[in-house]
Amino acid sequence: MVREEFIDALRTGREIEFTCHGKSYFESHEDNDKWYIYSESEKTKQYFKSANDFINNALINGFPLNEMWSKIKIDYIL
Repeated sequence: MVREEFIDALRTGREIEFTCHGKSYFESHEDNDKWYIYSESEKTKQYFKSANDFINNALINGFPLNEMWSKIKIDYIL
């Protein structure tokens, strides 16, 4: 369920605040070709050219997002 909810929100341009292994993250985009994930604990951003690029290449704690769905807890979808 988290995977589908996260991907649907991402593809429709919504922002997502979530946690994984007790660390906070924020997903958003600056325009149609500049999606990003912000790590609150690391104070870093990873940038992506599309929602699909984000889904396929984002890293959470050094691991691919697609391997972390069971560890992710969505806090807010804005």
